[in-house]
Amino acid sequence: MRLVLSGYYGFYNVGDEAILQSIIESLSKENPDIELVVLSNDSKYTKERYGVESVDRWNIKAVYHAIKNSDGVISGGGSLLQDQTSTKSILYYTGIMGLARLLKKPYYIYSQGIGPITKGYNRLLVKWNLSKASYVSVRDEDSFLYLKELGIKNDIEIVPDPVLTWKRTKQSDWLQKHSIHGKVIAVSVRYWNSKE
Repeated sequence: MRLVLSGYYGFYNVGDEAILQSIIESLSKENPDIELVVLSNDSKYTKERYGVESVDRWNIKAVYHAIKNSDGVISGGGSLLQDQTSTKSILYYTGIMGLARLLKKPYYIYSQGIGPITKGYNRLLVKWNLSKASYVSVRDEDSFLYLKELGIKNDIEIVPDPVLTWKRTKQSDWLQKHSIHGKVIAVSVRYWNSKE
């Protein structure tokens, strides 16, 4: 089996890279013969770091061939389908889904946090594309309720964020470099503009 992984990969975001590593390890454990192709902003980095095939996510020809030669596409995890940062995110990720559909390949929405989606046409794009997905899972109840509110009739499964089930096999390079051993708790403080 050969699958394409689509997400916010190769941008050196620690959270998204941990999601990718978790997905790769989980899929490889389930099927040791699986072939994975990651759509990445830095395909060389992704290939070297994870030992998988990777193509430039901005090279439409390479993306087309990766999907055409695959058995399907996994979109996720993370918060890919939102327009808080810009509409480009929704256009890109639903575009990948549309290309998979055009090439008659199944696509799977995996452990995503959905929203916020503020623009009407973006909500339509998400609804239309997720309604055609072979599988939809989200990582929280709010995303589940949001998709139901959008009118998505598919079965939607709530699953843990991939990183929560990830078993680290190697200590981070940074911790090793600074001779920090044992268990570590990290806290990342961030402004959160929320009514909750």
